[in-house]
Parts: sequence; C-alpha cells; structure tokens
Amino acid sequence: QSRETGDMGHFFKQNTVLFGIIGVAALGYSFMTISRNPDWKDNLALYSKDAVSGKESYRLHYYYGRHLIKDVAQAEADTTKRKALLEKGIAELQEAIRIYPEYSEAYSQMGVGYTRINDFDKAIAAYEIGIKKNPGDAIALNNLATVFFAQRKIKEAIDAFQRVTVLNPRYADAFVNLGSCYGTIGDYKNSVDACLKALAIEPNNTKAMMNLAQTYGYMGDKQNADLYYSKAVQIDPSLKRQ
Repeated sequence: QSRETGDMGHFFKQNTVLFGIIGVAALGYSFMTISRNPDWKDNLALYSKDAVSGKESYRLHYYYGRHLIKDVAQAEADTTKRKALLEKGIAELQEAIRIYPEYSEAYSQMGVGYTRINDFDKAIAAYEIGIKKNPGDAIALNNLATVFFAQRKIKEAIDAFQRVTVLNPRYADAFVNLGSCYGTIGDYKNSVDACLKALAIEPNNTKAMMNLAQTYGYMGDKQNADLYYSKAVQIDPSLKRQ
C-alpha cells in the first residue's frame, strides 16, 4: 500500500465524525431556506388540505412536498414511517413537476428527499435536472456535490464545489467541503487554502477550524494544528477530544 493511499484511509478514519458533520451540515444549511415552524403539525393539515383542494396548483403540491421532507419526516423517529413520509413528499413534488415541468426548485427538493432515503442515483438525477433549468442555483449545486462526496466520487465533488464557489464566493460551507475533498486525496495545500477562505468569510466556522487542525496535523505542522483545534474547542467545547 502506497503512502498516499494510507494517508487517504487514515484521513477518512480520523475524520469519520467530521465527514458526517460536513455532509449533514451541508445539507442542513443548504435547505434551511426558511425557519422551521414549531407548529408544523398545523402546517401539515393546512398544506395537505390545500394540495387536495388545489389539485392543479404546482405551488401547493411543492409546499406540501417540501414540508413533508424538511419538517415532518425529520421529526419522525420511526424509520419506516419516516421513509414513507419522504416518499409521499417526493410524490407531491413529482405532481408539482407534472403540472409545471420547468419548476427547478421542485427538482432540487426531490434531490433532498432521495438523498434522505439513500437513493443517491435518483438524487443526482433530480439535482442535475434542477441545475440545468436554473444554472445559478448554488444551493442545489452544493447539495449535488455533497452527494458525490458521500459516494466517494471525489473528482466530481471537487468540480461541483468549485463551481459553487464561483457562483457564490461567500458560501463558506462550500469552501469547507471543498477542503475536505482535497484532504481525502492528500492535497493538503489546497485543503488548507479552501478552509482558510471559509474562515475569511465566517471567522467562527468550527468545521473549517477542525478541518485545518486535522490537515495541519498530517502536514506535520503541530503548531497550527493545535492552534485551530484550540480555537474550535473554545467556540464549541463539544468538539473537545475525549
């Protein structure tokens, strides 16, 4: 086994929690386009009623489907019921697209639903259609890149994250994710550069700090590794190593 391959494997092992945080956080940050309403049960009744009464309203089906995926399914502890809710949400989004085939946001939200039921091929297909219809959608592109990363398609993920940073140079999490991609292939210099750009945008981004701490560690730069680890823990004590 080559040293490079060993480093990549070690990087994955040491960053298991970090990669989980990055993947989930990327999805979470990207899809939180509106604040979560604590009265989601009331919203569910409202949206479901409206979707039935407004059968040919693509917006009503879209809002109902999005609500099922973003709020209702996420609050369901039973995995079987959660999957059923996600599939119902996807079906509502498909209905919205049937009525209005050019509705790019519906495709993007379908990508969320498919990702959450681990159907990554369909998630990719949905995101790609949505992005084709709306090439300026940095959020959808970031989420597509996240799916590539989850599948360990690192080259595709890097390309997509780079496109995100061009579309939105202030998208800090995209830079963090890009840095993680570079780290997995042992390109530590570009990994550091990407995470430093994230910190220039969001100085308290602990994901970027933890990534830097790990990457500097692999580069043999203990001083910077300790520095960024300490900064991250100071902001979020839960990140402290046990």
